[in-house]
Amino acid sequence: MNRFKFVLKRIFPDILSILIFLSGTLIIFSNTTKFTMRHIKYIYMILPGDVIVLSHFSSNVIGTFLLILAYAIYRRLDSAYYLSVVSFVLAIFFSFFKGFNYIEALIFSIILLLLIPSKERFYRKSSILKDKLSPTWILLTLSVILLSIFFGLYSFKTVEYKKEVLWHLALNRQYTLFLRNSFVSISIFCVFLAFNFFNTVLSVEKIPSSKVLEDVKKIINLSDNSYSGLAYLSDKSIIFNKSKTSFIMFGNTNSNLISMGDPIGDKKSFQEIIREFYRIGRESGKNIAFYEISKEHLAEYLELGLKIIKIGEEAIVNLSSYDISTPTYKKIRYTFNKFEKLNYTFKVVDSIEGFEDELKLVSNNWLENKKAKEKTFSLGRFDLDYLKNFKLALLFDENNKLIAFSNLMSTHDKNEMAIDLMRYLDSAPSGTMEYLFIKIINWSKENDYKRFSLGMAPLSGIYGGELAPLWNRLSVFLFNHGGNFYNFEGLRQFKDKFAPEWESKYLAYSGHFNLASLLKDIAFLISGGLLGIFSKK
Repeated sequence: MNRFKFVLKRIFPDILSILIFLSGTLIIFSNTTKFTMRHIKYIYMILPGDVIVLSHFSSNVIGTFLLILAYAIYRRLDSAYYLSVVSFVLAIFFSFFKGFNYIEALIFSIILLLLIPSKERFYRKSSILKDKLSPTWILLTLSVILLSIFFGLYSFKTVEYKKEVLWHLALNRQYTLFLRNSFVSISIFCVFLAFNFFNTVLSVEKIPSSKVLEDVKKIINLSDNSYSGLAYLSDKSIIFNKSKTSFIMFGNTNSNLISMGDPIGDKKSFQEIIREFYRIGRESGKNIAFYEISKEHLAEYLELGLKIIKIGEEAIVNLSSYDISTPTYKKIRYTFNKFEKLNYTFKVVDSIEGFEDELKLVSNNWLENKKAKEKTFSLGRFDLDYLKNFKLALLFDENNKLIAFSNLMSTHDKNEMAIDLMRYLDSAPSGTMEYLFIKIINWSKENDYKRFSLGMAPLSGIYGGELAPLWNRLSVFLFNHGGNFYNFEGLRQFKDKFAPEWESKYLAYSGHFNLASLLKDIAFLISGGLLGIFSKK
């Protein structure tokens, strides 16, 4: 018996969700089919005809809204509970006002009585406007609306629609009510769907205090991940494990919490903090994702039931075997020898102090020439407060003019060096970027770093054979034929010049049918919003 009660408590919101969806369906169908005047003759004696017609209209709005609310109830959103209670109270009133439909009112009253005491079951703090509808629910809702229209058209098949006006308020012209109600249902659904898809609010909190930043710095200084410095960007939220030995940096969108990479810090605490991140996602009604993760911790993600897909490969130069004079590196040796004759100066500095104006000039020139917009989240952006946390590699021409720079990310144990933001002047000679890469790699080897990261080659190294899943085949197609959008193959070929070892990178994520929405949200985070995706300036 106790077991039965426990199961019933767990599934009760699901039962309510079904009842609410069926209630919305009942309202919509009752408002799009013919009714006889005897159904409303008693209410017509009390209320004006216009009030009855407006009650039909308002009832249909509530019915459409209930179809959408049912999904939010299924997701256990606290906001859906209050809206559902109000909607059913209104639905009961409109059931009487539109035609003294006491059976409909009785059904809604029973559901309302079931709903009211179940408030504690709706614990997820989120707005229905920020919660993504699932494709299945979208199809169900659309099917109900279209079927109601079909039955309405069949019911009024003998009517000459073109002779009537849609907004005519009259009880004896029921088909105008049907047309109006159908139009309202479709309009509400389409507006909500469009808003739901495009309104990816980047509700990302900045690191809230100097104390948090201090804790982040302590962990970064002991981290063996070169990308951990991305936490200094003011575009992410941070969560720590209980002992503050590790953290996850993440972006927060309408429907996803997206971690940038694996957790940072003490690897022994990774399982703990990954599970905490998953719990936060569940309580907020959102899916979670880990973007650009390594294969080292895949087991932890799989244990939570997350789905894993490969998204590309990272190019790693093994500095212990790196020697530009050997045949392995002949592809970059020509560029190196060419620039060595130009009397250029390369230096690595610990601070941006004294170089701020020159750095800004180079960065602005690069953005203008590339017609590009600053990216963020998985990449650094030009921000002096951000750059002050890193060493900088600077390249000067023979006149001591700064022509290129990059900030350097490294690990405390000198296991890895990586570049982040890289900018150069439009007037710089062809090959400047490649030469700066070479000089940074040489400097890293001279300073006893073990490996050098050239960054990601998106969509590369993915199997696309006959047995491959759809994502793999689409990735391979984009890699081979997506040059008009992004030169995936060209980027891979450029990095191949450095004879790197390629390490797979993955995306781990929760939720059914969530991949398309997730990839869109990641694009929003990196580009800074919808305009950032579709425009460069």
